[in-house]
Amino acid sequence: MPIEGLTPQHNKVYDFLLQGGFTNPDKLQDADKVTIAVKLPKGVVANTLLDLEKKGWVKRIARGKSAGYYVTKTPDAPKEAA
Repeated sequence: MPIEGLTPQHNKVYDFLLQGGFTNPDKLQDADKVTIAVKLPKGVVANTLLDLEKKGWVKRIARGKSAGYYVTKTPDAPKEAA
């Protein structure tokens, strides 16, 4: 399901993480594997993941040689009270 306000690349990367079950810090996916799965250039995926992190859709966890990413919110989730 496309998220309003995001590009097709953003949605493709986000959908891969969500459908793959990468939704908590215990189940992470690194950028290289995302790149292979979504068939986009590595630079595009890296920038897309950074944008998604800035917008609050995914979270980056530093680990070893490569960081892992997971989904932090879904489009149908209710807004959190501030």
